[in-house]
Amino acid sequence: MKILWLLLVGACLLSLLSAEPKLVLLPLSCLSLLVFCIPLQFMQLRHKQSWLLLPYFKPHARILLLLVTLLVGMLGGSIMYLASQPFWLGLHLSILAFATLVLPCLVLGSLKPLIISCAVFILLMQSPLSLPAQPDLALFTLLTVVNVALLSWFNLHWLKTANTKLPARPKTCNSFTSWLLQFTRKPATLAGTLLLGQGDSWQARFLRNLAYCWYLPAFMLLGSLFLGFSGMPEETFLRAMFIIFPGFLLTSQLTNVLRRVRRAWLQLAVTRQQLFTMLEQLALKELMTAAIVIAPLIYGLLPAKTAVALVLFWPALMLFSLYLGWRLINVSMFWSGTAMASLTLLAVALLTLCWQQPGYLILAAAFLASTALSLRRQLKGLCQRQDWAKLKLLKAAQLNTGL
Repeated sequence: MKILWLLLVGACLLSLLSAEPKLVLLPLSCLSLLVFCIPLQFMQLRHKQSWLLLPYFKPHARILLLLVTLLVGMLGGSIMYLASQPFWLGLHLSILAFATLVLPCLVLGSLKPLIISCAVFILLMQSPLSLPAQPDLALFTLLTVVNVALLSWFNLHWLKTANTKLPARPKTCNSFTSWLLQFTRKPATLAGTLLLGQGDSWQARFLRNLAYCWYLPAFMLLGSLFLGFSGMPEETFLRAMFIIFPGFLLTSQLTNVLRRVRRAWLQLAVTRQQLFTMLEQLALKELMTAAIVIAPLIYGLLPAKTAVALVLFWPALMLFSLYLGWRLINVSMFWSGTAMASLTLLAVALLTLCWQQPGYLILAAAFLASTALSLRRQLKGLCQRQDWAKLKLLKAAQLNTGL
């Protein structure tokens, strides 16, 4: 992380000294994204009580997070200023984005507010509403009041002792939550449920993948139906995100199947030599269900020839992502997360650039499939030598990324 900070700050200084100082926009944007994501590391504190032993930790953490919010606002204001927009407008919009996307995740200890807020932001980007050419005092006052209200709410609710306890289970079986869970977590086998961490029945798989693949399009369709927005976005980048991102969300969940082997070991009726085949079959069933669920979305968002090519490209990409995640299971979360995020961005960029050139997607699918087979051969041997006791499960806050 220190090396990354030094590289980005150095790139900012070099671009300011260059003949084209506006080149600073790129490293400055990367720096703002880095600052934007770092506070998510505080999420685990909601599930622990050890911070209560440190009398000054809560006020210091609150001040630190508020300063990070201000830093994100200043970076956003600088980017807007370099783009010939008012500095205060970028400052307030960046603070609003940070206070809406990140701070609720910290208070609630879940990434679900981030996922829902991102969908709402994409919906607003497609709306007919737009900022005035010359922002006036009324907009400045409105943004100031909203930001102060959000930061005050965070200030009052951050690390409340009553909110740091995990929610209790429903007392009755007739509650809406229990009724919903009987569909989304319906088990088929004990071993499969323990390995997935969720129900392994076909019904549960279908509903789970329906949530992964269709929650963003569902927001867009509901917005067009009830609010009169333009419906599905026309930008190829957003359409590529709608198709690529759910698959990586799914493979990130399937990566933890290896970590759950230690917990499910006594329920597995296979030998060590047969274990990899069982885990692979479990993951392939999940990916096959996801491919069936996302197929209508692919044909609805892409041109006909590109959609046919993506029928080959999407499964090959997901297989490669799955085997790569399993291969990096012993690597630190920073490097494995960086690798998966880079792969996601490369896949989105490739689909965006090859929107009308399906031949390149077929070549990329062939390359990914051959590389996935090579990774599979390595993994099969590594699984037979793996010490499963060393693969500890991640914390609940890190795993809570599903819908």
